[in-house]
Amino acid sequence: MSLTKYLHKKYVAVSFENDLMKIAYVQQDDKNLVVQRTRTVPDAEFDDFLKNTRDKEFIVVHSFYTMYQDIFLLPPAKDEYLKELARIEIEKHFTGVSGFSFFYSFLGTAENEGVKAKEIFVYAVNYDDLNPIIERFNRFDKTIIALYPSIVPLAGILESGALPDETLFCILDLGIQKTLFLVKNGKIRFVRVTQSENPGISAPDIDNINMTANYFRQTLRINPSKIVFVGTTDYPYESVSGLIAPVTTFQQPKDIIALPQVIDEYLLPISSVFFHRNAHWGNLLPASYQALWVQKKVVSLSVALFILLSLISIGSIAWRIPESSHLKRNIEGLKKDISRNEVVFHEFQSSHRELQRVVPFIIHMNKVNSAADMQKTLAALKFLPVENIRVDSVHIQMKEEKIVIRLQGIVTAKSYTDMDTCFSKLIEAIKSARDMEITTQTLDAKIKSFVVEVKWKS
Repeated sequence: MSLTKYLHKKYVAVSFENDLMKIAYVQQDDKNLVVQRTRTVPDAEFDDFLKNTRDKEFIVVHSFYTMYQDIFLLPPAKDEYLKELARIEIEKHFTGVSGFSFFYSFLGTAENEGVKAKEIFVYAVNYDDLNPIIERFNRFDKTIIALYPSIVPLAGILESGALPDETLFCILDLGIQKTLFLVKNGKIRFVRVTQSENPGISAPDIDNINMTANYFRQTLRINPSKIVFVGTTDYPYESVSGLIAPVTTFQQPKDIIALPQVIDEYLLPISSVFFHRNAHWGNLLPASYQALWVQKKVVSLSVALFILLSLISIGSIAWRIPESSHLKRNIEGLKKDISRNEVVFHEFQSSHRELQRVVPFIIHMNKVNSAADMQKTLAALKFLPVENIRVDSVHIQMKEEKIVIRLQGIVTAKSYTDMDTCFSKLIEAIKSARDMEITTQTLDAKIKSFVVEVKWKS
């Protein structure tokens, strides 16, 4: 057996999918990924799994329901400054963030009011949603080497089978929760999470998909080439009709070696390994945790080196000092030194974990006083509901010291005349509200969807 066989990298990936943990054991064999085995563990039994498994390092995938995403135009600064500029924009634009972790990806250059700018996509998640995941692995002395939102590895594996210049509108169906995201040139440009009454694709889901595709065309100026469904059930997505773009399903990459049904069921953990091999973005692990992981590696290597040097020293002592009693005393002394170093290392780990539990609360207290008054903002929407107007989403954010409220929904009237009347009532209701100024109003008569953007100064 060749030496390279021993050097092949092995990965263990865990995907959080509702009340199930799907686990894939994958080996990188030359240029291919070989799925060696898979396993599904109920959430209630996952702690026992972590306690008993010998594996120490894991790639983790999670579908976050609460997240913050947008596309920002930043000054043409050097790459090393983009991350801090992105952090400032996130704190400025999203009123719901407190302590948070985020990633960004560079989309290209654009012009903003005649000035060149860098266009980036940002995705942020609060520490309150990340810490329980990290702490669960920490309790059993397990290390998370990467923590990806499910859309990131999916974007990578779906793009691998796409044609050049194809823009994919992807729908991840995890049962009740649906994640809609747009992928162009391997980069994510939009994410939206919705809830359904049932698994699979129903009529309200089709309305949501079409409304979102219409948003891509009108606002982002992007026309999806295909709609790609990804799910872990046997639902016949190819039979879904009534969509405004062609439908396709996931195509298995050639360099993943596994049965098709295994890849379908364990797509999220497998795709995370596929993406992680060459990943340069998308990891939501806090920087402090990643630094601790590096320190832990260094300490482990240092301990191993110390043990090796100790053994060499022991051998030297045994060679030079024939008296067994003297040799025994030196060996015992070296063992005690090793034990003391291990105790110090474990105390360092324990202290750092305790500190990490406190850091998010400190950050939260520093940010809480700067949060927007959401109670007043929601009170300003007291003119809702309006007859025959169904509001599907309300997006609130701060822009230039004013709160911008974006309403999206459907006019449920039967005729075009009634639709126009109902929509006009909504506009009049908004105009009659105090301190509100309509900046954008669109009504798509074909699919009965509308978008209204309002500036309101509290």
